[in-house]
Amino acid sequence: MKTRNEQVGFLSRNGESIAAFAQSEYQAHGRGMVCVLSDYYNLESGQVPITFATLAQAPEIIEDWNGSKEKRLVSSYDPEKEFVVMFIRTVNKRKTDYDAYRLAIVSRPFVGRN
Repeated sequence: MKTRNEQVGFLSRNGESIAAFAQSEYQAHGRGMVCVLSDYYNLESGQVPITFATLAQAPEIIEDWNGSKEKRLVSSYDPEKEFVVMFIRTVNKRKTDYDAYRLAIVSRPFVGRN
């Protein structure tokens, strides 16, 4: 998932489960971000590894964390209403790219039978 369109499509298909994962991890570990490991995306299955990195772990992932857009996103989102997803992909042996999104948690109304 290298392009914005691919990432947005992935989030559209999986946003609800990613939001639930983000909320669960926030409750267990505190502020952080969902990390999508784009290098390991399987085209056949549509599966990709996803993990959660806490605010304290983030500097180990993002080389220039201090002053970064990603740090501002993770430091300022409202965990009751939002979550942060970061797509991580290797460009070459010396460079890693990050695409981060702050997304709203959308609750769907319960539809039951009468």
